[in-house]
Amino acid sequence: MGGHCGPRRAMSLEEEIEMLGKMKEHLEANLANVTERLEKLKA
Repeated sequence: MGGHCGPRRAMSLEEEIEMLGKMKEHLEANLANVTERLEKLKA
């Protein structure tokens, strides 16, 4: 298994902020791609 196979522990605030920030960047990139594709299809 990976390095996170021990008992689950609560994330620290800093870890949660970092994880959510990365998720937000990923979602914003996906949204930009979807928007671009949609505009191309409408054109």
